[in-house]
Amino acid sequence: MTNLLSDTGIIATKTNGLQASLKINQDRQTAVQTRLSNMKDAYTNQFNQLNITLASMQSTQSYLTQQLASLAKSS
Repeated sequence: MTNLLSDTGIIATKTNGLQASLKINQDRQTAVQTRLSNMKDAYTNQFNQLNITLASMQSTQSYLTQQLASLAKSS
């Protein structure tokens, strides 16, 4: 019974092993969450830049359409 319940017994050794595994899993989960958060931020920034570029292109398209229409009227 002493071998099972002592500080160096089977139960304590198993408990310590499981706690170490839990800590490793928590650290991995934290690392994955950090990577996902960084990826989300990067994609959000990329999407926002794409929206800005698209708005600029639409503005340019509108301007060029007006210029071409005025050229056609003056001809």
